[in-house]
Amino acid sequence: MANDELTPDVEQDDNEEIVEASEGETEEAKEKDWKAEAKNWRKEAFTARKELKASQTKKTTKQPDDLGYGEKAFLKASGLVTKDEISFAHDFMKDTGKDIESTLDSKYFQAELKEMRELKATEAATPSGTKRAGQSATDQVDYWLAKGELPPASERDLRQKVVNARMKKEGSSGVFYNS
Repeated sequence: MANDELTPDVEQDDNEEIVEASEGETEEAKEKDWKAEAKNWRKEAFTARKELKASQTKKTTKQPDDLGYGEKAFLKASGLVTKDEISFAHDFMKDTGKDIESTLDSKYFQAELKEMRELKATEAATPSGTKRAGQSATDQVDYWLAKGELPPASERDLRQKVVNARMKKEGSSGVFYNS
């Protein structure tokens, strides 16, 4: 059966002798057809290898790991000044596969950049290391002394500490204003 599929114009006899078909083709014509078919197979294999190689080189040369001086200059001229903004743009280009111009035109990139700048501005405006930087916790004695109230009844230990601190503060003051 396998032999029938390969050579449809040849029939097999019961005695395993090969008899030519009645089509009238000669051996030379069969050989030319076979050579032409082999040539087509080689062409297809060559083009397939060529396409595979081209796709592999596209993947490897798609985006370099570091930005060149030209790309950095373009980003700075476009308004991305700090290193954080430039690295954010580079990461965005890597993730999306877009070029620099497409990245800068992207609405999503612009929104993320705006949010990043606002967070940095807020962080820079918030004072650090001062009393205004944070609120004192409600589980501290100083908070309740400044408020002038006692903590809830459920926090008995804290209430006791607040009362003791008040008594100490009131007892240490003198009768006169400057004592």
